[in-house]
This record gives sequence, C-alpha cells and structure tokens, in this order.
Amino acid sequence: MTQPLGQLAPTRLTLVGTNTGVINNDAASVITQSLTTAAGTNVTITINSPQINSSSIVLATIQNGSNNAGTPVLQLVTASGSSQGVGSVAFLIANTHATNAFNGSLEINFVVLN
Repeated sequence: MTQPLGQLAPTRLTLVGTNTGVINNDAASVITQSLTTAAGTNVTITINSPQINSSSIVLATIQNGSNNAGTPVLQLVTASGSSQGVGSVAFLIANTHATNAFNGSLEINFVVLN
C-alpha cells in the first residue's frame, strides 16, 4: 500500500503495558506507555508491520507526550524483515538528561519508504 507522500494517512497507536505494537500502514503516530527510563539509559520501542522490510527507509521524529522530565533523543532506527513477511522497526530512545528519569509517554511519528 505505497502512497505518494502527500496522501499518507497515519495510523494512531497507543501502547498500553508494552513497548511493542502492530500497525498495517506505512505511516504512524505512536504514543508509548508511561515510561520511567532513568537518566543515561535507553528504552526500545518496536513496531511490527507488513509494510516494513530490511530495505525500508524509516524516517522518524520523537517528542514528549505526557512526559515532562528527562531528555528523549531518538538514537537509532532499525528496520528488519523480509519482503514476504511482517517486518519491524525498532526505535532506540536515549534519556540523555544528567539526573531526571522520564515520567510519562513519548510520541514517535514515522513514515516507511520502500
């Protein structure tokens, strides 16, 4: 279901009690569960989708949802999978703040280019 960039209709997904979700679209806005990632550590959010394969390019941004502590930085985006099955994208998010842990949700917006 590849569409021209001007016609994307992102899926909205809220993760509850997990850091993993599933979408069936090539664009999404993902709200994480409430995170308490300590300063200087990382959390990984994984999204499975039939639109993603090992040669996909995933463009992503991150911002605070309900979180108002710590400093979220999107460190690494890794796409994997085969052209015939469900692939996934893993978002490695670092809390680069010196002392404060996250205290809420984050929002990851992304698009998959094939």
